[in-house]
Amino acid sequence: MTKLDINSIQKIFQKRAPNSHKGNHGHALIIAGSKSKIGAAIICAKACLRSGAGLVTLNIPKKERIALFSSVPEAMTEFREREKELTSFNSFAIGPGIGTNKSATNLLRLLITNVKIPTVFDADALNILAKNQHELLNLPQKSILTPHVKEVDRLFGKHDSESERRITASTKAKELHLIIILKGHKSFITDGEKSFENTTEIQAWPKAVRAML
Repeated sequence: MTKLDINSIQKIFQKRAPNSHKGNHGHALIIAGSKSKIGAAIICAKACLRSGAGLVTLNIPKKERIALFSSVPEAMTEFREREKELTSFNSFAIGPGIGTNKSATNLLRLLITNVKIPTVFDADALNILAKNQHELLNLPQKSILTPHVKEVDRLFGKHDSESERRITASTKAKELHLIIILKGHKSFITDGEKSFENTTEIQAWPKAVRAML
């Protein structure tokens, strides 16, 4: 397993050309949020923009648009109630705050059926997959699952330790041809062949706190 720190990340970080613009850096579609859970969509959109996506479109219920417009004005919107248009995008994410009802389940299936490039599945998308295990076999290869402790147990069964979860993540990633990120204070990332531990979370903490770990 390779440990990732600031230095190792800086070595692989690709700098952008000075004359590049937002159109050169991809267009992401994020399907997130629902009534009373629009905050999840807003946080996700901000993270996507901060990570470097050139353009971000957020698919949300129309009634929640005011919260989005006032929080992330740079994000574009696509309303949940309208027919989905997927050809304009080259990266996809689904899950934060969408719920797990029939409508959300159908939305997830629509994406799986029509999108054939790697997609990020997070939060409620993982909970839907946990209840519909056969859909794991239909995910685009090299898609990314991002479960926290409880979500990975819902997906793959109860575990007694983090080491057990890491073993399962490696096995399932290889079996399903996916990338799995076990979120935590030292996130574990694996494709079943190579594994990484992100240590940058604790590197940002004050020195006195790190000394206690």
